[in-house]
Amino acid sequence: MASDGVVREVRSADGTALSVEVLGEGPPLLAVHGDGTAREAWGGVAPALADRFALHLVERRADATLAREVEDLAAVARDAGPPVRVVAHGHGAFVVLQLLRREPDLVERAVLLEPTLETPELRDPEQGIEELGDVTSMVQVLVGAHAPQAVKDAAHVTAAEMSTAEMLELTGLGARAFETDPDAFAVYVLDALS
Repeated sequence: MASDGVVREVRSADGTALSVEVLGEGPPLLAVHGDGTAREAWGGVAPALADRFALHLVERRADATLAREVEDLAAVARDAGPPVRVVAHGHGAFVVLQLLRREPDLVERAVLLEPTLETPELRDPEQGIEELGDVTSMVQVLVGAHAPQAVKDAAHVTAAEMSTAEMLELTGLGARAFETDPDAFAVYVLDALS
């Protein structure tokens, strides 16, 4: 992704230096990528989001535990100036859900695309995974209407667990809409964050 952004270093609770690229100006918006990608995955949608927000492209640690990832995201949110807004995909969305549970004052609103399915087996308190029923931030869960059924089912299950969540299937879009149709995806995100 070619950009005119500024790469910043943010220290996590364990002292690890985290790389965050910041594009644009305005209220802080964190973009958290899923597994198997990097912050550059947001390249197609970044210009539209950076027109309205100070877009913080977060680089997740590949080898971190869930608890560390939540600490990392909390550190970036604090550095950006809470409360922040967040857009996230896949496992990155799952990390955001845990942040919403543990530190609700850091996030005003979240847009989660295709959050990883939370199964009862994963709800192991020793792993730091908790119930979502008491999430207080406004959350919009998105999934492409043409995404695989398992992806759609996971999104619906996740949204149903939160009283503050709204579920929306993106008409005409498939999985990974931020990459496959970034312009259309940006419209949905900007609407959800307004």
